[in-house]
Amino acid sequence: MHYLYRIVILIIAFLSVTFNSIAQVTAEGKFLILNGVDQHMVLKNHADFNIDTGESYTMTFRICQADFEATSRVISKGNPYVPGGRYEFCSYSSALKPNFGLNLYNSENRSLGAAYAATLPAGFWNHVAWVYHREEKTSKIYINGQLVSTSSSSQIGKYKIENSCDLLVGCGITDPDDPVKYQFWRGFMDELRIWKRALTGNEIQADQTAAKPNFYGLVAAYDFENTASGTVTDISGKGHGGQLLGFGIRMVHTDLPVGIGETDERLCGFRIIADPFPETLTGTTISLVGSTDLKDVTRIKIYHTGSSERFNISTARLLASVIPTGFKTIITGNWALTPGENYFWIAVDIRESAREGNLVTGSALSYNTSNSTWFSLPEDKGTRTLLLAHKLLFSGGDAGSKYHRIPAIVTARDGSLITATDRRWDYPNDLPNHIDIVIRRSTDKGRTWSDALTLYGEGTETGFGDAALVAGQKKGTIICLFAGNRGFFSSGSASLIRIYQSKSHDNGLTWSAPSDITDQIYGPGCLNPMTQGWQGAFVTSGAAIQLRNGRLMAGLVVRENFSRNVSSYVIYSDDNARTWQVSPGRASSEGNESKIVELNDGNLLMSIRSGQNRVFNLSRDKGMTWGSPFTQPAILDPSCNGDLIRYTSITDGYYKNRLLHSIPYATNRTNVSVLISYDEGETWPVRKTIYPGKSAYSSLTVLQDGTIGMYYEAGEYETYQMYFARFSLSWLTNGADTRIDGVSKSLDLAEKPAMAMPVLSLYPNPAVNVAYISGITDNTTHIGLYNSGGQLLRTTVARDAPNPVQISIEGLPSGIYFTRIENSIIRLVIK
Repeated sequence: MHYLYRIVILIIAFLSVTFNSIAQVTAEGKFLILNGVDQHMVLKNHADFNIDTGESYTMTFRICQADFEATSRVISKGNPYVPGGRYEFCSYSSALKPNFGLNLYNSENRSLGAAYAATLPAGFWNHVAWVYHREEKTSKIYINGQLVSTSSSSQIGKYKIENSCDLLVGCGITDPDDPVKYQFWRGFMDELRIWKRALTGNEIQADQTAAKPNFYGLVAAYDFENTASGTVTDISGKGHGGQLLGFGIRMVHTDLPVGIGETDERLCGFRIIADPFPETLTGTTISLVGSTDLKDVTRIKIYHTGSSERFNISTARLLASVIPTGFKTIITGNWALTPGENYFWIAVDIRESAREGNLVTGSALSYNTSNSTWFSLPEDKGTRTLLLAHKLLFSGGDAGSKYHRIPAIVTARDGSLITATDRRWDYPNDLPNHIDIVIRRSTDKGRTWSDALTLYGEGTETGFGDAALVAGQKKGTIICLFAGNRGFFSSGSASLIRIYQSKSHDNGLTWSAPSDITDQIYGPGCLNPMTQGWQGAFVTSGAAIQLRNGRLMAGLVVRENFSRNVSSYVIYSDDNARTWQVSPGRASSEGNESKIVELNDGNLLMSIRSGQNRVFNLSRDKGMTWGSPFTQPAILDPSCNGDLIRYTSITDGYYKNRLLHSIPYATNRTNVSVLISYDEGETWPVRKTIYPGKSAYSSLTVLQDGTIGMYYEAGEYETYQMYFARFSLSWLTNGADTRIDGVSKSLDLAEKPAMAMPVLSLYPNPAVNVAYISGITDNTTHIGLYNSGGQLLRTTVARDAPNPVQISIEGLPSGIYFTRIENSIIRLVIK
């Protein structure tokens, strides 16, 4: 039978690495298995789990941790957001040594613990003991019977460690506003015991292998031998029974966008926990209610991913594939379940001719097992928005790398897309960890991508990362700027974080060996006296920029002295990246990563990462000096790198000014969005969510067909998965704005920069008072002059053809106009 709660208790014995302890730590019979996703035990708040003034306290337990890939809360009572003090056993990424410790704070918020107390191995049993001794004024941690940490303080025993929170086993709250940060622990636990007294060293030695606890002063104990309907018995007799959560049915879904024409795209799923005896899944009911158009889904599939929530098409087992016949579909079969967790994902194939912006919504309503009983599933829908393209470029485990981060994307002169990404091999953290920069290309607007090419770092343990990309003036040239050698805050004059440059002259197919340009920018080897004493600097990742006059420019993050204060500057090159210089003017003394765009009037607008709202600044001299930074209230910023690029400009012959800005539009790193400004950054009236879930850095580009490309970090699983999205201006604005707009609609001309049609030529353009058209061969040709609203202003006939035809524009205000010569249209800019 299936119950809401299923407890998987296995009988396994492991030997531990014992810190030279005589005892060998093992589990006692059955033990608790926690999956690190949602499973945990709750012990209701009680005075026995708080520590009053004058009380001593001891907690012991045996654990076998599956891995040390992320920070987790093993046991927690309280959190930073609830007053009264707290204690939390934490495990950390193996990037940190030690990787296990205790956060301990009293009611005065005084730290009494040892946050990093010991280094534990993964996959082995260890005995942990914590003794809070009021008489000795000490807090001690023992691992396998050996004392590894002692914290002494007069505060111990003087103030309470008391809060209103439940005692949680297997998780802890780190941010009440962000459920993603509800850190679950993955591993095995046994023999959790709590005393309201301080155990001696000998008693702790004995507890390592004791099948039964010492009952003197014992207030709670759990051996996980007796469980029923999700309840764990307290064998101390004090009645503090535990409630197991996360051991029953679990619903999963995704709200990521999906590319038109893609196949095997997950939508929703569920987990059931099977009994040890043979059992099969014989059917499930799928609903597509909420989808815009049922015809967008050409097939529905069901996959089994075993005990893993994560859907990986290369390892998932396809169980069935059917054509939907309605908004509800029953898929039947006979699929064996494995004892323990079983995840099933519903995936769909998307029609090639589906419409951008349509929604595909799905939910699993029920399932059937071999005992012929249908079980209803909790309501849980996945909704995916159809975009022109949406591709996963990197994910944890690709090429053996655990993490990927830091997106950069650019459109090359030949129309190909080029991305740069940090391949963070072991840890998600920044430099100086082992990081390579990898490049991928697409020649079909992001539908397919090349294999990853390592730009720098292959075969070394040195870190290189935070790439910025820009297309140079010369055809085929792409410039990549990046950092290496040291971390930003560990950088100093004796060993700087370095700045490197690599170039491609064939649109990203091949790259030059990186050159170190640090001495051109800052540090003891730099000739610029202003920057010689700087202690650290790196180029903001994502998009660099080329101004209309050819100047290359990128935001520069700077530590000007030994403090951790951060400033914002720019670097620039006037010789196509042969040499670089630093702007003499500081854009912000409270800066961070920044992006720059050139405005119509030639001024530069900088957008700077901040903590609440984006901070802007203006330069009126091509970045040499800057005004006073000011807050842009229209753009939320959870202190995250975003992007700012030009989409169209009337100066370049377009009908509208448009700037694009991407950012996680939230108070935390979620809801990555794109905003549009039509008034050169003054206001940002349009905003569209790309992905509502956990998300961070993003980089934007405009493709040659006018669609928008975005390369961004999504955090469904590890930090992060790297996705490319492509969408139209029309979708971004819900149809209110398109590349065919205003006068272009009335004249049946797609918006594009002013240029001569074949044979015809209009000059000068921009023009004042008069303009000329050459190339007209028929002296009966009619010529019309229209304003941007499509209104006919003036007409003439080319009576003097084939000589240039003169058009009088005297008295007309500055702006965009259109000349129609029979079936040809040329844009005309009047100054």
